[in-house]
Amino acid sequence: MGRMRKRMQRGSVIYCECGTWNNMQCPDGFSCEDLIPPQAGYATGICKRIEPLDIKTPEELEKEVEDALKVEGKLEIKPDITEAKFTMLNKTLLFTGGYADASVIQINGRYLMYLNKFGQASATGVFVLSSQDGLSWKEETDVILDGVAVARAVRFSNGVRVYYHQPPMKNEDKGAIVSSFSSDGLSSWQYEGVRIRPRSGYDAAGPTVIQLDNGTYRMFFYEIKEGTDAPPNVPAAEIYGASSKDGLTWNRDAKATIVSEMNVEGDAIPTVRHPMALKWKDGYLMFYWTHQKIYAAYSQDGFSWKKLGYTGIKGADPDAIPLSEGNIRLYFGGECIPSEQDCSKVLPGPGNVHTTILKIEWSAEQKKKERPPGLLFEDGKYILVLNDIALDQTVPAGACALIEIVKIESEASLQKGKICKGSDYSWVSPEGKQFKIRLLDIAPGYSGGAKWANFLIFG
Repeated sequence: MGRMRKRMQRGSVIYCECGTWNNMQCPDGFSCEDLIPPQAGYATGICKRIEPLDIKTPEELEKEVEDALKVEGKLEIKPDITEAKFTMLNKTLLFTGGYADASVIQINGRYLMYLNKFGQASATGVFVLSSQDGLSWKEETDVILDGVAVARAVRFSNGVRVYYHQPPMKNEDKGAIVSSFSSDGLSSWQYEGVRIRPRSGYDAAGPTVIQLDNGTYRMFFYEIKEGTDAPPNVPAAEIYGASSKDGLTWNRDAKATIVSEMNVEGDAIPTVRHPMALKWKDGYLMFYWTHQKIYAAYSQDGFSWKKLGYTGIKGADPDAIPLSEGNIRLYFGGECIPSEQDCSKVLPGPGNVHTTILKIEWSAEQKKKERPPGLLFEDGKYILVLNDIALDQTVPAGACALIEIVKIESEASLQKGKICKGSDYSWVSPEGKQFKIRLLDIAPGYSGGAKWANFLIFG
């Protein structure tokens, strides 16, 4: 015979006798749970409400974990720029009425200038002048390079080599950078042929050459699309580099050396042109121009360059020679500005060449490296660092993020990797905790725009 069941109630508490049929002693939605010691006579339990089971799909569980532990943030790569102070002293007009693209070297105790003249009754092209002080010049030759506009003279142990853009009227090797050589820099010039060929559909121009401490050479030049380098066009252009052991055979870099950035040069059309590089202090200095403004950059090795910003000089086609105390004598083209110099002798039309002493206040010594943009996670133990953005046409976004995970306390690099949109990146911390990093969105910085990536970290 089955055991008699009993249910007792005191106030709002319902007592029950737990047993085989205990649930039958409690109202619907309640269950009899043991009470120790027994209460209310032989009632040994209390009725408690049964909570419904919360059954979630794997996707819902993953989202709960993400929501509880996720860290989301947008990281932007700042332009590689170092603050410098530029002071322009004694700006002087040297030539007016159809002159441009000065290139100056020092040889045999004097200066030689290779200058382009155009739009005049005499021949058009490059001719040579000489000076003792870099200010007063006299002609030494007639035109030595007919029709040539943008030329750069470089001293070698056995003479002078001039690198220049092959004029469009020259069907052979047009659009390439070629060279001619002279033992004295004045006469008996010999054409040597092509030094740098542009990419298909482009023109290469504005070469400049420096010799590194190890005896090898670096050339910098700009590339523009064919047929766009004529007023009023303002073509997009980038500065590239190349390396050589002898100044004749060159291997060009795969990536551009200097590109226009909206938050540095600040122009809607990304164009950087006509670089001029020279040895300066413990490294190398480069000038370049964009939209009639001259900018500067610095490098310790001739390969990696830090932008120093706008020099304060409005002009184009810079050339430079070093002076004492780290100052620079700069030669450049552009309009005469009455508030800065005497313009009483300026002739109408284009073609002015100026000079100024440029004082640069900036230490070339390495400062403490600032941490790249980062996203803290795991209670501030680690930081996800965005080192760069790599173009990759094999992925839908066209670019991937190059990341690094750093331990905050020791600043030790724990792992480097590449994340592309649509594929999570896995990482296990030293404590054995698993994390996933997801690239939500990315901007590769096309046309001088900002470079950034938006990440989600969960684990």
